[in-house]
Amino acid sequence: MRGIRRLARLVGVQLPLVLPEDPRSFPTADGYSPHLRFGSWDHELTSAIAEHMRRRPHGRFLDVGGGTGGTARHLAGRYEYAALDIVAENPDTIIADICECPSVADESFDVVYSAGTYEHLPRPWRAAAETTRILTPGGIAVVSTCFAWRFHPVPGDYFRFSHMALEQIFEDAGLETITSGYDLRQRRNDLRGGKLEGRTDAVPVDDLGGFRENWSVYYAGRKPD
Repeated sequence: MRGIRRLARLVGVQLPLVLPEDPRSFPTADGYSPHLRFGSWDHELTSAIAEHMRRRPHGRFLDVGGGTGGTARHLAGRYEYAALDIVAENPDTIIADICECPSVADESFDVVYSAGTYEHLPRPWRAAAETTRILTPGGIAVVSTCFAWRFHPVPGDYFRFSHMALEQIFEDAGLETITSGYDLRQRRNDLRGGKLEGRTDAVPVDDLGGFRENWSVYYAGRKPD
């Protein structure tokens, strides 16, 4: 992804950028549940963003959990970019909790993006409701989070989600589902943790290694016009 961002800057490519599908995102055998859909979360979500931006060339893009204010800036294209987080080093970041952020105006963003944040929210259903509130009519929410992952409190670690769970909390909040599914690229990675202060993220290690069932889950939904 860094290489793509650098190339875009060098040649002046106007984003939004659709990131490529990765075959590692998919199962290598068949016979699994027909309820399960697989894909590269970044490809799926950037495809949804690009399709939205083709229909609405100008708007505002909010990166929830953006931290330093640059996590997804390259996805905003011509849109005005803003990041929101509970703490941030970048003075331009909106300091707020997406679970309750009255300081962010109603219908003020056209895309609300979040990657690796929802598992850290103590009330993700409230985040879905606030996301719907701040989206413009016709705006989209795109989310990637954990279905199966080791414990990693940054600062907390509260939930894991199936695709049905994400569909439910966002549809309850008023969005219409565009797509949802799972990404298996890191499924068998040996995630042991131990890098956080006090080793609060460390997991038991045995002959097979640490945590080895790592699935991401993604969701995209649209607010009705």
